[in-house]
Amino acid sequence: MKEIHPLALFRLSVLGALVSRERLHRGELQTTIRQLAQCEYAIPHSQRRMLAEKTIQAWYSVELNIPRSWT
Repeated sequence: MKEIHPLALFRLSVLGALVSRERLHRGELQTTIRQLAQCEYAIPHSQRRMLAEKTIQAWYSVELNIPRSWT
């Protein structure tokens, strides 16, 4: 079995609550992204502890294959 990159696992751990949802109510996506951006994380291979809302939005759009122009 191929080993999964630690950063890929980290991104999934951050996005898990969003990508596992069947449906988000109006405004819930931005609220959840804002909440995720306020958390501190142990980011692999980084000294940083926080993620920007734009970073989480970009990861989410890639995960769902959404064009970046939605933000």
